[in-house]
Amino acid sequence: MVLQNSVDLEGLEDPGDKKFQRTHVKKLEKAKNSVFGEICKEICSNPDNHAYVCQHYFQSKKTITKEKLGLWLETVCTILDDFCFPWLVKADDDIEALNNEKITDQNKIIDLQNKQIQKQEEQLFEVKTTVGSRSESNRL
Repeated sequence: MVLQNSVDLEGLEDPGDKKFQRTHVKKLEKAKNSVFGEICKEICSNPDNHAYVCQHYFQSKKTITKEKLGLWLETVCTILDDFCFPWLVKADDDIEALNNEKITDQNKIIDLQNKQIQKQEEQLFEVKTTVGSRSESNRL
């Protein structure tokens, strides 16, 4: 998808049932850099960061039209609303599911450990019973 102001949103998509992947972060970063790059072209030639661009903008005599500012704002909001937020919600859901799975697995491990302890206690009792009966028969 490419908006009117030539910001590259290609490859960005709603998560749907997909798992969160790092490639999506790179696509978001590319879209963000595309918006920022377009802003930089209008304001200054070689910015280092967002703060520099803002500072340079206020020092420059250039005027940016409300239409262009609105388009940039719309683009950034589109990136956030349509791509970032849905993926953050999806990532949060995935994390919650993984945490629940981890809790379930840990409960299974605890149950198995309890069974193992119970089995060892039964075996120890059998050994005590066997040793106790042998020592009683040796006394006779």
